[in-house]
Amino acid sequence: MAYNRKKAVRIIAYQNLSSYRVPSSLAIKESYPLPPYSSVIGMVHAACGFDKYVPMQVSIQGNCESHVSEVYTRYQFGRNNKCPSSGKCDKQAAGCKGCRSDFGTRWNVKMRSGDAVLGMNRGVGAIELLVDVRLILHIIPEDEAMIPVIAEGLRNPKQFLSLGRHEDLLRIDAVDLCEIKQTELSESKMIPFDAYIPLSEMEHIELASNATVYRLHKDYTIDPLLNIRLWNHVHTRFVKAGAQSEMDEGSMVWLDETPASDNCCVKFDEELPVYPA
Repeated sequence: MAYNRKKAVRIIAYQNLSSYRVPSSLAIKESYPLPPYSSVIGMVHAACGFDKYVPMQVSIQGNCESHVSEVYTRYQFGRNNKCPSSGKCDKQAAGCKGCRSDFGTRWNVKMRSGDAVLGMNRGVGAIELLVDVRLILHIIPEDEAMIPVIAEGLRNPKQFLSLGRHEDLLRIDAVDLCEIKQTELSESKMIPFDAYIPLSEMEHIELASNATVYRLHKDYTIDPLLNIRLWNHVHTRFVKAGAQSEMDEGSMVWLDETPASDNCCVKFDEELPVYPA
């Protein structure tokens, strides 16, 4: 039995390599298993050229083939990276051996900018990358009038699209208009793809799974005094697909009945569960 209905824009997309950095990871840039809500919302806004926030709910699911680690060149800048004797001491560009300040030992690369000498540290770091990522994203704006605008923006984006790092290009296979309906399951249903399921949705789903709980960024406001971002978060479970993650009979689940196109990187013939947040 269907209870509520919502209209949505469904995106089926692919990435060859991507990294969705966990903010608290430092020595090694760890990646979330799927892009967080804030990254998807930012990608949609960039595609459509929105200059202010459009309130929306997002459902994120998909999978990847494997994880790899890669070494990258790391550049570090900081405060007080200007030599106090810039333009007055010729030795500074050669390592500041004759300078009384610690500028030469603090920075391993010196750069001249006009009369000033600036310092920078260059080194290596490790980053976690996901390989062959396939994504199914549902965008559900609060104002249904924005649905055709978002769909057109994703089909003809204002700039090249990426998700994660700036260089993690996103290939969009299909943009479809669909309707999702909240339904009480008459029988148990397996979760077909790895997914973020918000804890608010988990209250209506009977699911026996040892899922990892994440506190993900979604949207933000600007603190008027400090001029910094104040993030709104979503507490969500990351649930792996398969027989070990099966929603029991009687669970209240949002379902998408629109089938995927033949040329997409993922296929699903049955009703697809959706987990808006």
